[in-house]
Amino acid sequence: MDKKDLRLLAASCQERKYPAGSTLMKQGDTGVGLYVITSGKVRVTRASSPDRAEEELDVVGVGSVLGEMALLDDLPRSATVTALEDVTALLLPVWEFRTTLQSHPDIAIRLLGVLSRRLRTKNRTGSALFDFLIISLLMLALLDSADSVSLQTSFQHH
Repeated sequence: MDKKDLRLLAASCQERKYPAGSTLMKQGDTGVGLYVITSGKVRVTRASSPDRAEEELDVVGVGSVLGEMALLDDLPRSATVTALEDVTALLLPVWEFRTTLQSHPDIAIRLLGVLSRRLRTKNRTGSALFDFLIISLLMLALLDSADSVSLQTSFQHH
């Protein structure tokens, strides 16, 4: 997302601080908001089953957007995010996130780009087809939502 999008989202966000080693979100939890990292780095991991060790998916930092999937599909968090160093993040609550997507379809389109890049990275690293299907369904839902808002706006202007 670009700076304009981040400024718009920041107006509805709460700043949160996490010391190194703390958990921002845990795999399996309910999604309560979208996170934008403003300082520090986090490690994103996922356990394929409860009795298996976690696999590292990524290490990300400033400007990274995390947690959107659980907000879009109402499923539990798909990964655990842990602070590798002291981290500051903006937390956009789920209801604000959904309102923003409905009123700003351009942000929804850019979010599709975030999801698409994640999918490409997963494809390069040999991740499962299941991830591809989930992200594809999320992209379709976002496009449908953006089209709906676009049509409503068109009718209101005529």
